[in-house]
Amino acid sequence: YNDWAECVQVDFDETELSYEDLCRHFLKSHEPSVSGSSRQYQSFIFAHGEKQFEAASKVINGGSFRQSVSTAVEHATDFYEAELYHQKWLLQKSPWFRRLKIMQSRDLVEGKAASKFNAFVGGYVSATEMRLYTAQWVEEGAIEQETYERLGLYLDKS
Repeated sequence: YNDWAECVQVDFDETELSYEDLCRHFLKSHEPSVSGSSRQYQSFIFAHGEKQFEAASKVINGGSFRQSVSTAVEHATDFYEAELYHQKWLLQKSPWFRRLKIMQSRDLVEGKAASKFNAFVGGYVSATEMRLYTAQWVEEGAIEQETYERLGLYLDKS
């Protein structure tokens, strides 16, 4: 297991967000100066192509960080998705989410709704916003009606 690292693969639209800005956001969202105890937990940016490699390196080398950055830039290789129980960890560990008894529900751990629910649990999306999202997702078929009703009960208490 010495040759792999836990990571996320981000799909983004370069017409809305440049790769350099994505890298800057990544470096602001965690502590880039902490070196992992093993490769598994080390901070990396895995670049898809030379252009991304150069952009990520430029952000790291040209940034104004309080401490030296230990985040390494490497060329991306094969990406393997983690098992379902590793996905949206913050959401799955949330006490209210566990009370909903939908721990294995793929429509909340994968797909359109998952990131917003994870953001809600983290305090980045309000209950009012979540009510709007969930109603829209039911209409679009992104979540099931039963799931919507269970979530609605929780959101009404928030």
